[in-house]
Amino acid sequence: MAIYLEDYKDLISTFATIATICQFLTGSKICRDFMRKGHTGDVSGLPLVVGALNSSCWFRYSLLIDDTALKIVNGTGAFLNTIWCVTYYIYTQRKFLIQVQLVGAVSFFFTLMTYVNFAEKDMAISANGTVAAGIAVVLMASPLANLSSVLKTKSTEALPFPMIAANFILTGLWTIYGDIIGDSFVKVPNGLGWILSVCQLLLFCIFPSGSQEKISYHKLGESVA
Repeated sequence: MAIYLEDYKDLISTFATIATICQFLTGSKICRDFMRKGHTGDVSGLPLVVGALNSSCWFRYSLLIDDTALKIVNGTGAFLNTIWCVTYYIYTQRKFLIQVQLVGAVSFFFTLMTYVNFAEKDMAISANGTVAAGIAVVLMASPLANLSSVLKTKSTEALPFPMIAANFILTGLWTIYGDIIGDSFVKVPNGLGWILSVCQLLLFCIFPSGSQEKISYHKLGESVA
């Protein structure tokens, strides 16, 4: 399969990169809402912090394996998510909480980078890839946090359909790309993310999207492959 798809490597990586960057850019709308209102309300900044951490870990991994597509998409993701985090920090009234989250994320990242910089290359790739893949899976599975509400209300109102549909496309593209370059750290987590997306999309076939009692939510989070 990888040999056959090798001819489409550049095309697939281009589509995957553009689509993922477009997903990152959705954070600008959320930040504009913060600026318009003058505050962040009850929206949690943790998904933004984790998104920035995820992109940063993947960017370092892309440098280790010297993959251009991963460098571009995750370098862009790390930059944009950092901007979203700064914007959130400026407008939130819960600065201590976001400070704790940011310090935790930065400390975790630099601890990983310290190990990566001093370890042998194969060990560094394995450690960096494992951590990045783990964070990516958690982000991709985040909509499942609303699963109990779906089962209780028998409605998918609590599930963010656009984000799930986007993840379905993105994880599919990155799974194929990971297969082409023969990288399990790219292929496996995105393959799992694709399966999770399929399962979540099936819920929309089983349960209606509306309910008598509307369920509101604020969702922040960027998945990166």
